[in-house]
Amino acid sequence: MLFPARRCLERSDARQISGRTWPEEEVLQALAGQRAANAGLTGTWPKMVLRLIRCAPAIRDAEGEELIAQEMLDQVQFPLKAAAAELLAQAGMLRPRTDPPSAARPVRSCADCACWGVTATRCRGGRAWRNNRERYRVDRCPRCRRDDLPLHAEEGLCRACLAYVREVGAESAAVSFTQPAFAGPLAHQLKRRAGELGFVVHNRSGPASGPAGRRRVLIRSRVGGDVTGAFPRSLPPTCPPTPRSMESSSDYLAARRAAP
Repeated sequence: MLFPARRCLERSDARQISGRTWPEEEVLQALAGQRAANAGLTGTWPKMVLRLIRCAPAIRDAEGEELIAQEMLDQVQFPLKAAAAELLAQAGMLRPRTDPPSAARPVRSCADCACWGVTATRCRGGRAWRNNRERYRVDRCPRCRRDDLPLHAEEGLCRACLAYVREVGAESAAVSFTQPAFAGPLAHQLKRRAGELGFVVHNRSGPASGPAGRRRVLIRSRVGGDVTGAFPRSLPPTCPPTPRSMESSSDYLAARRAAP
């Protein structure tokens, strides 16, 4: 199975194919001129949109397709993509989109520590290591054997290897592979206080946050039980128990204790 190639056509590519002609070009020129006249646009607008449209048939011919897929317009780095799609649809040359449009800021992995989930070249920690040349010298990591990486001054490892060794254990320093990790809160942490959990505890999580847990806590609070830490502090306080409710709860508990 052959996957379609992902291209990126720019102004220089448009100049290289400026001498090509297509049979549908006259129809598209007429549609673009009519659109500009109806909208009161200048004569520059048809030239701009046709410059984008001319790149689309080049991609279509390279893929061996009969129609121009809307995904092909995403590969042309020119404005007016929506107008070009409308003109191609009016000419009967456009195939509907089958794949979602590409993200404006695609997600990638960090160039230094390879953690997945960043939209820049490097993650925040990777940029901090890379920019601090006085503290982290750039050299080959002795563990993963990758070149041009900032190394820790004491450990002598790159950020990815150092985080992995501290997370997994010292025995992992003898091997060269590293388990892929996510960026952000799920990334391997270089610093973590003793006794600190590896995840953030939500203030409404746990057994006491469910309906049954709330009923048990409410009963214990009305009979004077110690419920410290059994109920999330962020929830609104319950109304104080009345003497009648205290009496009913005491009778109920007494009957439960007397039952065989």
